[in-house]
Amino acid sequence: MSKKVSNNDSNLDDDKKELDEFSPKIKKITRISVGGICCKCNEYKRVGDIEHIYVYKETSPRCIEKHKISKKDMSSEKNAIWICEDCHRNDNYKSDELKKLKENRVEIWYETMYEVLTNTFDDTKRLETKNI
Repeated sequence: MSKKVSNNDSNLDDDKKELDEFSPKIKKITRISVGGICCKCNEYKRVGDIEHIYVYKETSPRCIEKHKISKKDMSSEKNAIWICEDCHRNDNYKSDELKKLKENRVEIWYETMYEVLTNTFDDTKRLETKNI
């Protein structure tokens, strides 16, 4: 005997599936915001993946209901973290740990880029001054 699925059950599954997926734009923003460096092992990886900081799975300690994250934010950049394939297999982190790892990696990347850009502009300014 097969179980009947109502339209409401089907819509709920579609909602969960949609919440589990990041758009290509979010994936790109997340990767760029950390310079392609894995937030867990801190190594540059050409191949990686986006992991959810908070998940929809009710049995997970990272469940969105337990952390009061909105469904809108579920598939947003706020809930995305860039990690390499190796680290993605090791899923024993809590959401607060993942959030902190991401914040640290983003901060380091922004500081690095600020230094690079500041030094580049300073060098350019010095070169222009010498040519006068």
